[in-house]
Amino acid sequence: MLFGNPVTAILFVAFIYLIVDRRFIGLLPDFTRPLRRKSRLRQLRSTVALNPANASAQLELGQLLMERKRYREALPFLQQAGKKLEDHASAQYYLGADLVRVGEMDAGREVLEKAVALRPNVQYGEPFIYLAEAALSAGNNTAELPEWVQTVVQYGNVEVCYRMGRVLQQYGYKAEAHRLYSEALNGYKQCPTFARKTSRRWGLLAWLALKRMPLPAQYVNK
Repeated sequence: MLFGNPVTAILFVAFIYLIVDRRFIGLLPDFTRPLRRKSRLRQLRSTVALNPANASAQLELGQLLMERKRYREALPFLQQAGKKLEDHASAQYYLGADLVRVGEMDAGREVLEKAVALRPNVQYGEPFIYLAEAALSAGNNTAELPEWVQTVVQYGNVEVCYRMGRVLQQYGYKAEAHRLYSEALNGYKQCPTFARKTSRRWGLLAWLALKRMPLPAQYVNK
């Protein structure tokens, strides 16, 4: 009645929901982020072209390319940054994670272990997602897996618990995956109100994963 056109009315309601979601809920992605990231990528490419020794710019450029899943393109920038920032735990983490993403599992695991040795709390548990992926995909000894799971649980990061659970479920470790999904959901429930927006999406995904994957009482770990 207000707009005289149902399509216009639907678009208006969608626009209002988008604003409310970005302000209070946090389930929808930030649709402006790709534009900001694209602009930043252009700036960083120019910076690196003018000053190839700028390790900070190379590291940030590699990170942004990883966010866009352009792992092969990110690798040379992260390798250069990693050489210049050998004692920088975050630089080693991103290099190791990218190596795992391009299939260089052994090299990636070595660099990730170096990152954790430099600073055990680097990225608050994320290195263990890639360490688990590298070990499981290569069929290597996974004796360290329970320790990695326990470390991720201790950090209590809702997103990291969920993502680690996804990796373990993919490789058949359903009991461990179930535990991590449960930890993610509990972590979300215990979040203070001001922090729930950033964790809500991962809490919802963990809840859905638990609904789709009930754990049989007689289940034996792989």
